[in-house]
Formats: sequence, structure tokens, C-alpha cells
Amino acid sequence: MLQKKFNGLLYKQKYENRYYSTIHTFFMKVEIDIIYLDKKQQLQEITTLKPNKIHIPQKNNTRYIIELFPKTIKKYKIRQKTKLKIIKIT
Repeated sequence: MLQKKFNGLLYKQKYENRYYSTIHTFFMKVEIDIIYLDKKQQLQEITTLKPNKIHIPQKNNTRYIIELFPKTIKKYKIRQKTKLKIIKIT
């Protein structure tokens, strides 16, 4: 019972209500490419984040964040108009 009091809002927030997520690369040695998608899986923002940095997305409707190896965005020529499809692998 005492544990419940100390948890506060921990684990209480529903996944559907989480938006506007930030990413950081603290303690990382390489940069990463990041793609932000909205609820409809439409590309909202793309960026490359260097080590020991933090990125706050410009739009507050981010639902999904995809972290990729460095230079993936450039390799696959991903742009703001690029259409992405998330598929479930079983």
C-alpha cells in the first residue's frame, strides 16, 4: 500500500495520450537519425541528432518516433513528403 503512494503518476498515463516526446543522445558516441510520425503515421519531422544533444520536436502531435542508424535518412532519401508504412512483423 505504501508503494502506491510513492508511484504517483508513474505508469498511469495511457499510451494514446502521450505526445510531444523529446529524444536525447546523452552518453552516446554516434549520431542517430530520427523520424517523427503522427497518429496517422504521417511524417512530421526528420532530423539527425549528434551525441550529447536533446531534440524537442517542432510539432506537438508526435505519436511515433523511429530511431535509425546514422545516415539512414540520406541513404534512403527520406524527405518531408516521403510516405512511410509501419508493418507488424510476427
